[in-house]
Formats: sequence, C-alpha cells, structure tokens
Amino acid sequence: MQCPQCGAAYRVGQDMLDQKIECADCHRVFFAKSTAGRRVQKPDYTKAYVGFGIAAVAIVIIFAMTGGKKDDPKQDKPKVEAPKAPQYGRGDHPRALALAEWAKAIGSNSQLILSRHSDLKALAKQLELDSTDKSAVIVGLQQHESTELLRTMNCDVAELDTEQDMTADAGSAKIFVTPKSGDERFKRNTRGIYSVTFKMDEGTPKVTSFKLTMEPIYSPGKNPGVKRYEVNQDIAKADSVTITDSAGTRTVQESKPGPMPHWDGATPQQREMADK
Repeated sequence: MQCPQCGAAYRVGQDMLDQKIECADCHRVFFAKSTAGRRVQKPDYTKAYVGFGIAAVAIVIIFAMTGGKKDDPKQDKPKVEAPKAPQYGRGDHPRALALAEWAKAIGSNSQLILSRHSDLKALAKQLELDSTDKSAVIVGLQQHESTELLRTMNCDVAELDTEQDMTADAGSAKIFVTPKSGDERFKRNTRGIYSVTFKMDEGTPKVTSFKLTMEPIYSPGKNPGVKRYEVNQDIAKADSVTITDSAGTRTVQESKPGPMPHWDGATPQQREMADK
C-alpha cells in the first residue's frame, strides 16, 4: 500500500487491511485497504505554484503602477468612553449612608454631621422647640425622648424606601437600630425601625422628620413604656369564712371590705364616686 498523501510505500499483512495506519513520513492516518494494491502518486503541486506565481506578478504590477506609495490610512481618534456611573442599591446609596451617619451622630454628639444633615426649621417644629438655632436643635435631638433609641442603640444601617428616592429632590428612608453589646434591655437579634423623610439641599440630604415605627423587642420587665402595677398592700388578708346560700354551705377565702387608695390622677368628683 501507499500513503495517499505523500506516496510512501508500505508492506502490510492482510489482517491489517481494516485497521488505521499512520504514515511514518507525513503522519497521515488512513485505512490500509483504501490504498492496498493501488499506485498512489505523490501530490502534484504544479497548479498551486502557478497560482502563486500569477498572484506575485499581479502584486508587482500593482506596486509599479502606484509608484510604491501607500496611502496613509486616516488614524481614527481613540474613543474615550464616558465613565459609567456606579450602580447603587437602596442600602448602599450615598443618601442612605448619609442618613445612617446622621442617626449615629445623635449618640456620638457629632455636631458637624447633625448640622449638615438636619433641616433645622423642620426638626425644631417636630421637637416643639422655640428656636430654630443650630445649637438649640442639636440639644433637642440629644435630649428629646423620641431620640432615646437613636442615642443608646447602634444605628449602622439605613435604606431608601424606593429607587426614586435615589434621584428625587425629596424622599424617605428607614433607619435600623440594633442593641449594643451587653445591653440587657432587649432580646437578642431584635431591631427597631425609624422612618425618616429628607430633602436635598445642594446635593446634601437633610432630615426633615423622623418617627419610631417599630420598637425593638424588650426583655421581660425592661420596657419603660409599660407600667406594671403591684398588688395593693392595703387589702386585708383573706380568712376562711363559712357561708350558706342557695348553693349550700361551704368554706371560702374572703377578706373584709376596706378602703382602697385612689388613683393619683383622679379628680375630687371621681374620688367621691369611687368611695360611694
């Protein structure tokens, strides 16, 4: 047999006719039976050489007609792509970060941040202050009962309410507060939410109002907003008393009626009615 590509001749046994053979000269792989008993001539490259020669002559003629000059291609100016605006979410937007800084500044007494991100007139009205002076509003923020959780809890996270709040002249957001380490007033893994509104002033968000919309979960007995009443100590001790009525005779625990203390907020008229 002969290699169908380079014509190299080989002698093989008949049991190898159905096997693939690799030519040792050109490494062409072929079936032995495809060329066994046939004379395979080496490839004729004459046409390729002729074609290459014609192409070379054509190039020389064109080069001679143009005088060997090449037209300088116009160099395109490099395109300068405008920098893409960073993609923000509602939680990492600069406005949200600024609102979180405002909340933290109430507890850390950072007057610079409070004055920068507070609408003094609007907050003075909410806090019922007589003055809109910067120092008066800052003192109000640090002392008013409505900011107690902002002063005593972590205020690390804020989130704009909608995507429109990223670009609008005014918007709203939520500020999340979580217990500080070792604060036993609250249960673990709890948080509170303040809803805030803001307006933009020369690119700076300024808080116009705030309100606690979700309280964190207090530990049992730690919620200052829940008043717990103790058992009245003026009630006489109960004694065993035997009574007989339509239900029969039985022994029950009873205490003798006695005067009860009045509620501190009762009016004189209410006290008189209660005594009767």
